[in-house]
Amino acid sequence: MGKRNRKSGKGGAKPGAGRRMRYGQHLLGLPKSALPDTPQACWQLARQLNARQQPFRALSAVRHGLALAPGSPDLALEYAVSLGYTEQIDAARIEFPKALGSCDGTPDAEADMLTRFAEMLVNCGFASEAETHLRKALALKPKHAAAHTQMCWAMRRAGNRAAAIEHGEQAFALSPDEDAGAYLTYAYLGADRFADAVAVTDQMLSRNPLSVRALALRVSALEGAGRRDEGVSLAHFESLVWSAGINPPAGYASVAKLNRDLAELVTNYPMRPYDTTQTLNLFDQPEPPAAALAGVLQMAASHYLQNLPADPQHPYLGQRPDSFKAESWGTLLYTYGDAEHHFHQNAWVSGVYYVDMPDFVQRAPPDNLDGCLEFSRFLNYSGSARVADNMVIRPEPGLIVMFPAYAYHRVLPFKRRGRRISIAFNLLPE
Repeated sequence: MGKRNRKSGKGGAKPGAGRRMRYGQHLLGLPKSALPDTPQACWQLARQLNARQQPFRALSAVRHGLALAPGSPDLALEYAVSLGYTEQIDAARIEFPKALGSCDGTPDAEADMLTRFAEMLVNCGFASEAETHLRKALALKPKHAAAHTQMCWAMRRAGNRAAAIEHGEQAFALSPDEDAGAYLTYAYLGADRFADAVAVTDQMLSRNPLSVRALALRVSALEGAGRRDEGVSLAHFESLVWSAGINPPAGYASVAKLNRDLAELVTNYPMRPYDTTQTLNLFDQPEPPAAALAGVLQMAASHYLQNLPADPQHPYLGQRPDSFKAESWGTLLYTYGDAEHHFHQNAWVSGVYYVDMPDFVQRAPPDNLDGCLEFSRFLNYSGSARVADNMVIRPEPGLIVMFPAYAYHRVLPFKRRGRRISIAFNLLPE
């Protein structure tokens, strides 16, 4: 759900090793002209960049800030965090004690630092390690809302449902923000406490009607609480998922030529830390084929939004952000193992465009769904006997699919080796 967990069972390209990475070098740092001239501004910029999952740029900002103010505890901490987010976790572990030793030593300051570092560990898939830091933070400050929030997620990942709920309830009582609400809802769903999960999503949506996390989790909560029809209406794939083939954009004689250029771009683009299958943002200073695709997606998104059913009472259809910005990333797979369903928590509309697809995916018999796109309406969070409603789309080059960002989806596994390239995108409310 947006966590930067390490991927497994995926046969993507290794970042850097054997890859030319001819494109996207601007995403691996910031030029000196873009760096602030005060330590405080560098720290603020690094925090913002890490929150936007641009850790390489954050690292540039924090290193510049430390050159201006070598003794800054805030910058030292963000340096450790940025190292972790750029997959330099051993270096992060070395730098964090230095940052902790440089703070003023008050319980609040130490608890804040421990929680910030633990949040990075949780996001990068080191939940058990994060737990140690979070327990120290809560010993120093028992009512630290953010520490309880992160502990809720760490305990859920560890399979300790009771502890996850305990920390989630404390976090939500102390600070009923988006993270606390989402993590507590996950914990309730994991314990089959569906009515409680619905109640939390009620509160989240009352504070933020555009809360994608609340909408995503609410679908299964409603079904479990005996309100299945409401869950089906909220995630009505039959009317909310749209797909179509594209026409060649300006400057391209054929879709096949566009796809060849996009494949060249994706296979030579920097990959995300902790994920050897997905590129960094293709729409940040886009290369010509990505810019051409962005124009296609803009028209497709306009068509999609204009043709959604009219229903002012529907939690999704009744809302419409005034404007959007787009982000996009390529996914390069050669084989693919089983993976969790996910949704795109910061977006409003999401989608995928298919660039290249193995023949055994495109031309498989109807009962062979290897490598297909699956949407799932009712997920099983607890391991109890539940049946999901699934919808499957068979991908082919030139096909675009659009859907609400809260729709749970995944790529179905495939074991035969073949190159599968897709480009996912989000429309984020501005």
